[in-house]
Amino acid sequence: MEILRFPNGTGGTEPVHPIAFHTVMDKLPVNGWQIVQGATSLRIVLGGVHGEVNDAQLSRLLGKVLVSQGALSPRIAVERLPAIPRTTSGKTPLIRVE
Repeated sequence: MEILRFPNGTGGTEPVHPIAFHTVMDKLPVNGWQIVQGATSLRIVLGGVHGEVNDAQLSRLLGKVLVSQGALSPRIAVERLPAIPRTTSGKTPLIRVE
């Protein structure tokens, strides 16, 4: 499982274990989800949304999760797709770094 690293308030980085995201993401009415970390942002991919999800509220909540882990919250965007894209090996990783 991939550990993500985010800037913290002291000029260093803070490791964030993927389980921190599960506490929020596993409760969503979606068929799948993926967290994609870019150089300066975080993209939340929701696959097969079958209920109400407030993108702005989800972004704020995940930002609070990161702050509770000692990290600074990056810009967070939500993307909705019919399904989570598969890798060339056919897998759909929950956590990915670009």
